[in-house]
Amino acid sequence: MRRVRALVSQEEMKLFQKPYLETELEVNPKQPIRVLETELPTPEHLPACTGNTRESGASLGHWSGKVWKSAVCNVRVFNKEEIQRCLANKTVYLQGTCHSGVVVHCGYYFAGKVIDSTIRQWSEHLQNVVPLYSDNRTTNSPVFRVANNNQWNISVRFRFHNVPVQVKAWFNFQDFRYIVDELDATQGGPNTVIVLSLWAHFVAEPLDVLRSRLYAIRGAIHRLLRRSPGTLVFVRTGTTREHKGGKFEYYLLASDWLAYQITEVIREVLRDVKDVVLLDTWDMSVCQWGKDQVHPDQIMVDSQLNKLFSHICPT
Repeated sequence: MRRVRALVSQEEMKLFQKPYLETELEVNPKQPIRVLETELPTPEHLPACTGNTRESGASLGHWSGKVWKSAVCNVRVFNKEEIQRCLANKTVYLQGTCHSGVVVHCGYYFAGKVIDSTIRQWSEHLQNVVPLYSDNRTTNSPVFRVANNNQWNISVRFRFHNVPVQVKAWFNFQDFRYIVDELDATQGGPNTVIVLSLWAHFVAEPLDVLRSRLYAIRGAIHRLLRRSPGTLVFVRTGTTREHKGGKFEYYLLASDWLAYQITEVIREVLRDVKDVVLLDTWDMSVCQWGKDQVHPDQIMVDSQLNKLFSHICPT
């Protein structure tokens, strides 16, 4: 805590206190709120979510009840059978931070307890739907997990990205791999799905660190697609997180403003890369009706997965 406080002056420290933080908007504002109609035409039918679909513009969609409605492409709501058919005969590589919501358990061991992240939520959902069964050879590793379903010939592999790692835990760094090295070692193809996510553990790092890492990853993606055309590659952006009543270091080193800067860098470096789909989840979390959480509720997780499945199986 002392090291974090040393990053700001006494005058700057005042900006991280009320009334500058956690100030709620008035329930009954004195001035009326006027909602303008969109100037963009609303298409009668949205196109299928394909690799050529580019998410751009002021708004990427809206919530309708408990379902995210994309303004870019036709994001479908997948039931159990549709998910099984969509992932059948596929190998899914999920690489990045445990906050990326990968579909195998990746708990952090701290003080004798397992601290789960969004991975647990996605894992429980897909393990019940597909279902997936963990490979016993990887169940004791907090940074690498494999889960399979032999009936549908589905394999899901998760690997945590290399440093930076913001957790209070002991790791064997021999288990860590850089995403670039993993991509260069991957044999892809039309039945290979790769999902990358780098944001939650990078919020306290200079943006140039992330930008350099992303440019290296972009080069590895190009090599993979030349080597194995048809590989499905997705890159996920960040989400908002809880801060109410949080500690000072959370505001300074893990704020939504920092997470948004990372999201902007991801868009800058990877948005226009051919055959790479940017799964932009920032808008989904910004306008959600529930609480901001780095580990969102099941409604958010379901909509994120529907977005992914709609690109893997657009029709």
